[in-house]
Amino acid sequence: MEEFIINAQEYIIEEILEHLECGSVGIGISKSWNCEKLDNSNLKFTLKPECEINPKDFFWFGYLTPNR
Repeated sequence: MEEFIINAQEYIIEEILEHLECGSVGIGISKSWNCEKLDNSNLKFTLKPECEINPKDFFWFGYLTPNR
């Protein structure tokens, strides 16, 4: 899995983007993954060259991203 798309409601997409910029785990994920906002409800993640997938990062990212 070197690429995936997340489809969610706009407020969830905005929370994910905020966590990628401001959250400790999100900043770490941003070092390994490019994130492209396709539209208000879709994000495309692409693994950066020379980077590896760490499943624990995804667990903690999901756990720590707010869901209001």
